[in-house]
Amino acid sequence: MSEKSITQHLLLPELILVKETIKLKTKFFYCQKTSPFEVCPKCATKCSTIYDHVNVKIKDAPIRNKGAILVIRKRR
Repeated sequence: MSEKSITQHLLLPELILVKETIKLKTKFFYCQKTSPFEVCPKCATKCSTIYDHVNVKIKDAPIRNKGAILVIRKRR
């Protein structure tokens, strides 16, 4: 099994892996959401319009003594 397919199994179902880099003993996984809509946090309705994109960094548990950070590009 290739490294990319193993990494894809570790991610959430609605994320795709774009690239990964290593900087100073930390592995960065750059991901992108694939959901066709988002839910409005104010009124809780489905919304398909895109206002902007924002990158969110999430620190994950270490993998083989290297820190892991997910950088997720999501819609606003």
